[in-house]
Amino acid sequence: NNPILFSVSNLGKTTNKVDQLDGLVVDTINILESYAVVITREDINNYDSAKRIWVSDDGLNFQEAHFHTQASNISYYSTLKEIDGRIFATLCTQKRGFFEKDGYENYVSDSTGFIFTRAAPLIPKREGWPEFTTIDSLKGTIIQKFETDKSLFQKREIYTKISLDNGKSWSNLRIK
Repeated sequence: NNPILFSVSNLGKTTNKVDQLDGLVVDTINILESYAVVITREDINNYDSAKRIWVSDDGLNFQEAHFHTQASNISYYSTLKEIDGRIFATLCTQKRGFFEKDGYENYVSDSTGFIFTRAAPLIPKREGWPEFTTIDSLKGTIIQKFETDKSLFQKREIYTKISLDNGKSWSNLRIK
């Protein structure tokens, strides 16, 4: 009994069924500035089952996002943000054992929003909260902060990276 996704326009007067997602388990819907992003999962009874990401630039026609081969087993996403017409995504791409934490990877889309490539590996192999921030007065500047979870054996740490070219290259942001 899977839900059906509809696109609505004209203040609800017109509804259109989203056929590309028919029969899939819709996990999350994200409305960004220029895109609608839908996360589906393979198993309705297992939240941790593999995820697929679908992108639309009109809210009706969705295409499955294409990722670098290492993102073929997405177990969940952590951050989706649109910056200058491109989607930045932080994804957990593997599930590990009980004492090992998930591995996060950063991806950025091309200008179509459908093709993603891996950004510089920014995140340690620990659970935590990634966050992207832009600075309006500094065009092309993106800051990513990752704050790790505090655990029994590890203290909380904060990692910060900066890009001055819209995410093409990254370097450590050092604060003294």
